[in-house]
Amino acid sequence: MRAMESMFFGTTFEDFLLRPQKSVKESRKDIKRELTEMPLTRQLKIRVPLVSANMGTVTGGQMATGMALEGGVGILPRNCPLQKQLDQLGVVKRKHSYMIDNPATIKETATIGEARRSIALNKVSGLLVVDRKTPDLLVGILSHRDIPEEADNELVSNFMTPRHKIIWGDPHISIQEAEKKMFEHRVEKLPLLELTPHQWSLEESPASQESILRGLITKRDIRFLKSHPYSSRDLRGRFLVGGAVGVSTDRWGLDPITRIQALIDNGIDFILIDIAHAHWENMAKVVGGFREKYPDFPLIVGNVATWEGAQFLMELGVDAIKVGIGPGRGCRTRLETGFGVPQMQAIRECYLATRGSIPIIADGGIEHDYQIAFAILAGASTAMLGAMVAGTDESPGALIPDPITGQPMKEYRGETSPQALLEGIDPEQAAEVLEQAQSQEGQPRPVPYRGSLSKVIKRIHDHLCSVVSYAGTENLYQAHLKIRETAFQYFIRQTSSAIKESFVR
Repeated sequence: MRAMESMFFGTTFEDFLLRPQKSVKESRKDIKRELTEMPLTRQLKIRVPLVSANMGTVTGGQMATGMALEGGVGILPRNCPLQKQLDQLGVVKRKHSYMIDNPATIKETATIGEARRSIALNKVSGLLVVDRKTPDLLVGILSHRDIPEEADNELVSNFMTPRHKIIWGDPHISIQEAEKKMFEHRVEKLPLLELTPHQWSLEESPASQESILRGLITKRDIRFLKSHPYSSRDLRGRFLVGGAVGVSTDRWGLDPITRIQALIDNGIDFILIDIAHAHWENMAKVVGGFREKYPDFPLIVGNVATWEGAQFLMELGVDAIKVGIGPGRGCRTRLETGFGVPQMQAIRECYLATRGSIPIIADGGIEHDYQIAFAILAGASTAMLGAMVAGTDESPGALIPDPITGQPMKEYRGETSPQALLEGIDPEQAAEVLEQAQSQEGQPRPVPYRGSLSKVIKRIHDHLCSVVSYAGTENLYQAHLKIRETAFQYFIRQTSSAIKESFVR
């Protein structure tokens, strides 16, 4: 182990301040979201360096969507049946994508009444009409404006815009080309059609048997995309989202490879192999098996908290490391076992072990915005949030008034808490599940209701912009590079009286 600065031994966030530097920005308002961009993995970057925790009371489809919309990213938890995880993934990937992979369709032999109900159910303004025998062959478009008031028993084919009048695009069309084409032809929807290679051109309407429907672009989604330019998106314009998996067969009888394959097949952007203690002999076999099947797919592994643990994962060839053993409010590992590393020391150790060759996600112990900055400037690339976002509108669960104060609260709990282990379990099986559980090092802890996620992320982003100004750099990544290299020049170890002066108000 290479020597770590003595000032970081035994320390957490409250033990430090940062020395202000000469600012190079005329105004903090000049610092936009592109200037707080940081790497999430070797392959992926996000505009706001925040990750919502892969916990059942933190990240579901709504939270992951909200995080990506604001420039961060969410990780869907593994402590649930595969179908639930896939359903949440579907919510994220279908929301506000400029390219809809599976648009709402209806057969040409359906009735207007059926179309009316389908439009209401899918919450769309119209339907793509497909061949009665081959559901991926486009034959027309039915807009809500095409539907008469008194014609529920009439066929859709009598009112749709027929195929030969439809303006369409190639599945590989860029968003700029799609927008231009829709503007020129004054259309709101652009079906994406794949044609057989013989006898066709983009200027001609395709023959019915050649019109294979591959997706849809709408003007509304393009407009929304342009109004949120800093969102975290994949190459198809869909929101970025990750999925967590374990290392052994889960209680639903599903092995990790099956879950991984299903997640990747359904569009997940990165995988997190998530166990409490990832510095584990068998992890080499787990990562090796993953890499054999998915050599280039982004892979995060965690958790570790030591130099040796980080170096071990780095040498296995992972794309990012999640750091933190026991600092979170929902975790009882340190209370139950006595093992752990104070979080600032853990971040610093793991950075020095990897020297910035792979990104680090600081996981746990973050309760205030400044602590995100400390984590990033000490060597992490992003910060994972649990309790800080668990109380927002987008987190799973209902609002529950505190019985004493009446303050609205939301549930927050560790993934190995008894409550999490019993999620979705038949009450008659509860005792058996708890008895078979290897450990119960999590705990429930209600958190105050915080309103919308966007307000929380905006506040954090504003403070990160101030961090850039105080650090004397052009952007957050520069501040990260500058301070992590010689942290002893910038971090000030506080005395107990200084801590009181800094943080007690």
